[in-house]
Amino acid sequence: MKFFSEKHLATIRRKKWWFIGGTALVVIAIIAIVLGVVLTRKDKDGIMPSICITGMNQTNSINGGGSTQVGEISPASKSGTSNLISLAPNSTALCYSVLNNLYDIIPDFSGVGYRAGLEDIPTSISTVQTLSPSTDGSDDTARIQSAILELGKRPVGPNGYRGALLLSSGVYRIGGSINITASGIVLRGDSKGNTTLLATGNSTYTVIQVNGPVNGLQSTSSRYNIVSSYTPLGARQVNVSPSDSRNLRVGDEIIITRTGNQDWIQAINMANLSSRDPPGRHSKNWVPFELRFTRTVKAVDYKKGIIGLDIPLTNSIDQKWGGGYVQKFTLPNRLQNIGIEYINGISQFDPSKTSSIGSQTPYFSDENHADKLITFTGVQNAWARYITSKYFDHFIEAGANAKWITVEYCSYSDPVSVITGGRRYSYLIESGAEQILYQHVTASESRHAFAYGSHVTGPNVFYNCTAQKEYDTSGKSFGAIIRSRDYRLTCEIRTTSLVVSGRPV
Repeated sequence: MKFFSEKHLATIRRKKWWFIGGTALVVIAIIAIVLGVVLTRKDKDGIMPSICITGMNQTNSINGGGSTQVGEISPASKSGTSNLISLAPNSTALCYSVLNNLYDIIPDFSGVGYRAGLEDIPTSISTVQTLSPSTDGSDDTARIQSAILELGKRPVGPNGYRGALLLSSGVYRIGGSINITASGIVLRGDSKGNTTLLATGNSTYTVIQVNGPVNGLQSTSSRYNIVSSYTPLGARQVNVSPSDSRNLRVGDEIIITRTGNQDWIQAINMANLSSRDPPGRHSKNWVPFELRFTRTVKAVDYKKGIIGLDIPLTNSIDQKWGGGYVQKFTLPNRLQNIGIEYINGISQFDPSKTSSIGSQTPYFSDENHADKLITFTGVQNAWARYITSKYFDHFIEAGANAKWITVEYCSYSDPVSVITGGRRYSYLIESGAEQILYQHVTASESRHAFAYGSHVTGPNVFYNCTAQKEYDTSGKSFGAIIRSRDYRLTCEIRTTSLVVSGRPV
């Protein structure tokens, strides 16, 4: 007995072969697409940064395509002073002498300050609003704040700026904080130095706050482990697995994290600091922590898993001490292109409050008044220049998520505060700030004229700076280069509590 006619069976056979044939075509198409992607995807992206490295008798350019191995170049071993940096042969580029057989070199510190040092601070930002001081002696804070908010509503021009608010000559009474919360704004005083902000409040506050986001950087990818056994000090590239490198592109913003584990802390004798404290010191023993460096991807070698960086690392990364990893990140709403210039700051204080140190002459020690003049947080490509400060506790601070900031031609004098810990930090780089440049600045009667918070990664630079009548030293920094005229610099060996102080030459 037949259930299907010959005609029906023929139709079923045709549909079966159509299905098989169609499936085969789909499989072939998928294979072709995959092969096309594999065969056409790039092996490299961007131009890998190179570093000219010299040994005793040879010069090599180290980059992603090179074959030089660690140990092929011997470190310079001359006694006394030696040139750790020199001009490359037949070039104006710099060559770096290796410090050891691991390729550690002095990092390149040129990428600090406004626009990473690649552009000058602009001098032609147009004035679009002008204010004069109140004529009746009333507070000017709200008027200035309102003008800044209005300026923030203007469109950003092709140059990245909305324009400048000019505070014409005179004295402005400021009882609270002035906040800049939009990009592309310049707050400018009279270029002849006749604009003064008189801080009149009787509590601690910052007069001018550049307020971008201060929360942590938001990771936007998985962690890509660094696979090299050792990434040297001064390196401009890191190695991840080739498969992980496929997730990165030129222009990506990344965090490079260096882990310091307990073995490392014990190896450098920082695990039992408290047991060696001299009288009066209460040290905290170190615990494992991470250092984070924000960088931009300049090149990727996808075959080798090499990631080229815009700025070198100021710390080596060693697998035996915890290794490290790379992640992409974003920082929404970080401010850009902010300038503060030609302003004098004076903090009004109570002169009846004084203190003294031993038998010294009493000094003004009121602390219920404006304590900071300018802070930068959550901003990149900004500056403060031609600023003076009198009677403030602190002066100019680069805080969390501040990057590529230049502070120049500024002076800090006659601070008013108790002379004790945590006071009189004239020029401060706090944790989370990177690639900051302070140059041609002066300080008087500070405790730490040029100061750093903890875990500041850098690179950062203090150049041509002067401090006089200091109550303590500058220094104890990480990832910094200091070339200055006159102030006391400290190098402290915590394992022995030996402090070496001197003046830069």
